Amino acid sequence: MSSLAAQLQGIASIDASRLTSKTGAPSGKSYLFPPKTAASHDLDAIFSLAQSGYEELLELDPGLEEFEESLFSEHARRTDRMQLNEAENKELDIVLGRCLRRLGRWIGIMAGGKCIEWLVRRFRYVLSRSGRQRC
Repeated sequence: MSSLAAQLQGIASIDASRLTSKTGAPSGKSYLFPPKTAASHDLDAIFSLAQSGYEELLELDPGLEEFEESLFSEHARRTDRMQLNEAENKELDIVLGRCLRRLGRWIGIMAGGKCIEWLVRRFRYVLSRSGRQRC
């Protein structure tokens, strides 16, 4: 096995154990669902939900397209904050903050809620009164 293959296998093993541990299990924290229901939805289900909401919102607010690649794409689906360095996480926080402020005008419709659910669950991002925090 090549050195690169061995490194990739090691990363996959770490990620697999994290995802099957209590801390990597689907979270009960949710914008849309009660805790027990939220814990039953994995990230693939939440991503599908977000995709439908995002597509609906693009028709209402084409400016949201700027967030497609960074937050609502297959690439974003595979983004793991634990694998990003500090600078990348800070940049992601900035993009998330901008997107959430833009989504604020759509909070009253289900499509907006679907997108917010994805951002909170995938990127473990919450807003508090004192500022941005990652959970």
